[in-house]
Amino acid sequence: VTLFDGGRAPGGRASTREGRRGAWEHGARFVDVERERERERDDDDDDAADAWMRDRAREGAFVRWEGAVVALRGGRAVKKRLGARRTATPSFGAVAKALLEKVDLRASARVVGFDASDVDGAGVVVKYRSAAPDEGGETRSMSGFDVVVLADKNAANVADALGVEELARAMREVPSVPSLVLMVTLNRAPAIEFVGAEIENDDALSWISNESSKPSRRRDANCWVAHSTDAYARAKVNLDTRPGTREHDAWMDAVANEMSESLLRILREAEANADVDVDGAPLEITYARAHRWGAAFPAAVAAGAEKSKFLRATSTSPTGRVTTVYAVGDYCVEHDRFGGFRAAVASGLACAEDILATKSARSKL
Repeated sequence: VTLFDGGRAPGGRASTREGRRGAWEHGARFVDVERERERERDDDDDDAADAWMRDRAREGAFVRWEGAVVALRGGRAVKKRLGARRTATPSFGAVAKALLEKVDLRASARVVGFDASDVDGAGVVVKYRSAAPDEGGETRSMSGFDVVVLADKNAANVADALGVEELARAMREVPSVPSLVLMVTLNRAPAIEFVGAEIENDDALSWISNESSKPSRRRDANCWVAHSTDAYARAKVNLDTRPGTREHDAWMDAVANEMSESLLRILREAEANADVDVDGAPLEITYARAHRWGAAFPAAVAAGAEKSKFLRATSTSPTGRVTTVYAVGDYCVEHDRFGGFRAAVASGLACAEDILATKSARSKL
């Protein structure tokens, strides 16, 4: 098995931004066990996802994240959500790396095309552009594949070369909601009694969380994450800028400043309304960085994936070689905003089971 991942580390939205200042889960927030279990109680694939989560929990990869999660309105906590929550330890990124220990991982490798003509019996050829320092951004290729799994919805842009136009069309037609995420450190811990909050009636922010309150994190780092509202992201997201350019950096800095103002206002209001004494310097942000998820959250389930929880198609090369192509991800499973990680697990497990069953059936022919 070979995994091509365009990011510097595997995981996508289940990766972790880490640095000397701390760590932030800037995509997946946590696994809301009770909410998803209630929604999909009778679904066999979600039972498999439950079992997978329990197995990982027994291994120590997922642990309970303690503390109150509330809804904030005008700086006041108006209700508490008490469902069981799990978070990855030490981080979602570390769990992803551990799961891929026996996989040929090609990080910083963006797939730019396929060749399914099976020239010289080579099977599917994957063309990728590596950003690894020792590979100089050159386009490289690897051959010999007879099964291709597309885990990124945006891979539809290169899937047509595999001869699976309908599958690629179904991927393209899934609408997505962009998102902007702010990662900050504070000069001190806020004098509040919650670790996460859904923000009501705010123009910019929809969710904030104390990342340093998660297990295995530095409690003195005071790292917080803030997620934008859909409306704010739609108004602000600029897909024309390229990361690493001055234009992109300037735009992201402006977004970080705006979101920082909103976060600081919300936390200060929460402190003022909390029934605790505030002892220390005024709350300030000491570091801030924004991240753009251009196609972050699917707004619908891909047509054809409602029951199987994945998309599948086959194509036959001029030489008669059959290639099976799958599309998997949270866009193949119905879920709410907090259920993306679990939905992706359910989709991946269902796809893996189908691959193994198909290979077993072929071996008996």
